[in-house]
Amino acid sequence: MVTTDDAFSTEIPLTDDNATFDCGFDGPEEAAAFTVQLAGILTLAALCIFGNSVVIYVMIKGKTLNSPLNNLAISDLLQGIIYAIYNISHVNIEIIRLTLGHWSVCCPLLLMVLVTLASSAFNLVGITVVRFMSVRWPLQHRHILNQRRVTIGIALAWSLAFVFGITFYVRPEPENYCGVCRSELHWQFYQLFGMLIIPATIPFVVMVCLYCSMAKIYRSHMKSMAAHRTTTKNSMSTNNAMDKSEKNERTLSRVSAFLVVYFLFSYMPFIVFTLVHKLCDCNVNGFWRSTVRIILFSNTTVNFFAYIIAHQDFRHAVTRIFCRQKFRAQQLNLNNTETSESIHPKMNISSERELMKNSISTITLTALDLSNDTTCTTLA
Repeated sequence: MVTTDDAFSTEIPLTDDNATFDCGFDGPEEAAAFTVQLAGILTLAALCIFGNSVVIYVMIKGKTLNSPLNNLAISDLLQGIIYAIYNISHVNIEIIRLTLGHWSVCCPLLLMVLVTLASSAFNLVGITVVRFMSVRWPLQHRHILNQRRVTIGIALAWSLAFVFGITFYVRPEPENYCGVCRSELHWQFYQLFGMLIIPATIPFVVMVCLYCSMAKIYRSHMKSMAAHRTTTKNSMSTNNAMDKSEKNERTLSRVSAFLVVYFLFSYMPFIVFTLVHKLCDCNVNGFWRSTVRIILFSNTTVNFFAYIIAHQDFRHAVTRIFCRQKFRAQQLNLNNTETSESIHPKMNISSERELMKNSISTITLTALDLSNDTTCTTLA
């Protein structure tokens, strides 16, 4: 029998296939905890869909902003949609049972939850690899990371995520399946720890190792870039282009570092909570469990805020797109001012030339008059 405290859990398996399942909530506290979890997940899902949609739209419109971070936004957007539907499927209502509770729907839904969760982590690892290459080979990494290799890396991340999901989480309908799509009612021990290790622990260890390596070579990298700037000092345009490229690389490094730190922040409570709860087999207050789930899911919303906080060009692009009329009015005023300034100097120059011409004519006529008067006086 699944206890009431475990009935609303979304990831922790507490029973095997032959257990008797309890799909409801036996007390008001558990129902309230599930309500808090569902409200928090749906709120974050709305924020996730909005933020990542903005990131994707801005990236499509502003081609100069394209980066490997774009694929992470797509992964997080899909995760926000699918995970929200998955949490709605927990509700023990007849209409939800008939639609989302059928195993032919529940199994693919669980699969896609894990695929998007893993793909988000794998894409973040790919972004960290790109940042490492930009620090390790600052002058060659753009040539190394051509479009073909980036596409292969993205396809590899998604392929690994699907292999992970299909290997661990595709299975026949469990016995005594109660019609409510909750993973804890039929997950096995290997499925739980597979989720903790493959999309959580391994990606985090890899990213930490890469950032430690970046920290070690950062100073020598800065010295080499300073030497390169000295050798190219004769070309001002080249220096300006390099400075802009360096600034963009630093910005992307800040964004990716922020995402990695928040990845740790969101996953660590979930890992600790799951291990403690499984190893000690103790009952945990439902509100703590809901809080852990909400913090974990919040990882899908930070992409937009990372760009807004750290990427100046992204902020300008958002302003241009969402404040289009005001931006166009400002641009029109600026263009009119520049046009006016370009026309008025010509008008002033022509006026000055006309004035000088008139002055010369007046002086010439006056001189002629004086000359005539002098001649007449002499003759007289």
